[in-house]
Formats: sequence, C-alpha cells, structure tokens
Amino acid sequence: MAGNTVYGDYNQILSLQETIRNLKTEIEKLRVQVFTDELTGTFNYRYLMSRLEEERSRSVRYSRDLSLIMLDLDGLKQINDTYGHHMGNLVLIETTKCIKEALRGYDIVARFGGDEFAVMLPDTSLENASKVAERILENIQGLSHMDSVKRTSFKASISCGVAFYDDCTKSSTDLIVHADLLLYEAKRAGKNCIEYGNVSDKDFLLRKPHFFVRQRAGKLSAGYQRCS
Repeated sequence: MAGNTVYGDYNQILSLQETIRNLKTEIEKLRVQVFTDELTGTFNYRYLMSRLEEERSRSVRYSRDLSLIMLDLDGLKQINDTYGHHMGNLVLIETTKCIKEALRGYDIVARFGGDEFAVMLPDTSLENASKVAERILENIQGLSHMDSVKRTSFKASISCGVAFYDDCTKSSTDLIVHADLLLYEAKRAGKNCIEYGNVSDKDFLLRKPHFFVRQRAGKLSAGYQRCS
C-alpha cells in the first residue's frame, strides 16, 4: 500500500509539473500577443512605450546616447486604392523587413499605428541614427512590389524623422513628438527623405524643428542653432 501511495504521489507531481510547463507556454504566448503587431510581426505601441521609458532612464542615469526614428510609409492610401488593401498589407510587411535588415539585434522596431513605424536605437548618436535611417531608405528604394493581378510593379517610399535625446528633451513622449515633428517636415519637403536633429523646448511648443538636416537624392542642406 505504501508503495502504491508513493507511486501515486509521484504521478501527481509529474502531472503538476506538466501543467505548470503548459501554463508557462500559454503565458508566454499571451505575452507575445500583447506586445506584437499581428500584421507585421513587429512590436506594438505598448511595448515601444515601455522599452523607450526604460532606455530613457538608462540614458539619463549613465549618460548614454539614445535616438529615435519615426518612419511613415508614403502614399499607403493610394496604394490601397490602386492595388487593394491586400497589396497594401504586403507592402507594410515588406517595409518591416527592410527596416529590420538595417538594424542591430538589440534595436527595437515597432508599428506605431497605421502606416507609421518607430525605431528605438540605444547607444546611438544622432549622426549614426541618421545613417541607419539612410540605410532603411535605401533598402526600401531598392524594393519593387509586384501586383500579379494587374501585372504591374511599383515602388514604395518612406519619410523619416530622426530625433536625439538631449538636455532639451524631458520625457519619452517629448522624444516621440520631436521625431514626429521632423517626420512632418520630411513629408512637407516632398516625402522620400530624412529630417534629423535636436529640437529645443521652445521650438517644440511652436512645432518647429530647431535643428534639421534634409537629405534626398544626394543633396544635403542644414541649419543649426544652439538649444536654449
């Protein structure tokens, strides 16, 4: 009887261990779902904000560089209207791949919403972040999308705003808004280009980039003024 009791207890322990393993697997699946964009497989807005705040705190504490790129797919509505939403979704997926190809393993790319993405670059200066944006731009420019129904191909493009966490940036939200302002300037400049630089608190309130460099088709122009 005692042997049967021990054997029964052992089976119960094994069963309980299996249940715990299954629960851990399900919890991990749920965690991935909570922080992942279903269409593109990138992280989502919720995960970005959590990690960005962590990196911001780390940047302040240890005086480490932190940059953020905001990217917007140019003309997604026109692509959807011309080729259908299925093709628009494929373009978003391919755009994600082009972005990831330009990043390091510990950089974070997230779908910010709709046709907009964000790339967080820890330990990255403004100059190096702008080079990452240029690589992303080149990757996407080199990609052709084929519509098998209409038997035609087309190219997509993106616009980028690159911001750097400096003394004028007070929060993670500020960094995002700064990058978004620069993205807006890239859109206003004709799209398919990059705007990058520092933004002062004063100009942030005025919604005007304080320092920007625009690069498109190999041409470079710049304006600079100290943050005050």
